[in-house]
Amino acid sequence: MKLLVLVGSTHAGGYNDRLAELAVRELPAEVEVSRFDLSTLPFYDEVADAEGRLGASVDAFRAAVADADAILFTSPAYNGTLSAVAKNAIDVASRPRGNAPIVDKPVLIATAVYTKGADERVIDHARLALTIAGAKPLERAFSVTEHFAAFDESGLADKDRERELQGLVADLLSPATV
Repeated sequence: MKLLVLVGSTHAGGYNDRLAELAVRELPAEVEVSRFDLSTLPFYDEVADAEGRLGASVDAFRAAVADADAILFTSPAYNGTLSAVAKNAIDVASRPRGNAPIVDKPVLIATAVYTKGADERVIDHARLALTIAGAKPLERAFSVTEHFAAFDESGLADKDRERELQGLVADLLSPATV
């Protein structure tokens, strides 16, 4: 089983980075976890894509998405919605139409945000964009609000929520989902 982790933030070590690491920390050894640095992707340009000018990072990203059995997708809230880096990744993975690598991929959406309410918008907007792109977001998503207080040195301060996140990742990777 191959899980691709996509973190829609350029802040290495940020809260969504920590959330992604926590989500995969307890996975069995047979799950192959990989991560793609979304900051390496150029902003999607349909004309440049048609002309083959988006570059090697786009080719590598699409190959990583195609190779994955499932995707863990996290994004912070920027101005109350998902980040441009996260949305751009969805756009890039949604092409070429008719042969997009993200089609039918199960996706767990997760977010760690500062402000209550922003988590719902991030999840709703990510779900909408992923669904339009052809992915299969899980019905349940995971969010942490007031992230500055939600984490401690070992993960989430609320260990029940931590187990909930890891349970959702297990659901994402279950054979019935894929």
